[in-house]
Amino acid sequence: MAQQKPSVLIDKPADRSHTELSQQLQDTTESKKKLEDTVKGLEEKLSIAEQEKLQMQKVNIRYHVNTRYHTIKKHQSFKNTEYKFKTYVQSVTS
Repeated sequence: MAQQKPSVLIDKPADRSHTELSQQLQDTTESKKKLEDTVKGLEEKLSIAEQEKLQMQKVNIRYHVNTRYHTIKKHQSFKNTEYKFKTYVQSVTS
């Protein structure tokens, strides 16, 4: 009669190592997924921060341009007023 293998599995060292390695692989895969999600979130935050920085630079540039524009306009207005005053003085004194 042929010998049959027992139906109960005996825990072999190789099986235990395989199980441990499989668990480590699963844990590592989960850790990798969490890290990828974290990196993705950080990249999105960085992108938002970069956009906000660019927007602030644009606002800052507009502010300086507007300030310079108004300074020039005031200067031109002053020169115009000064010219009118000189013309007036000349007309009165002539």
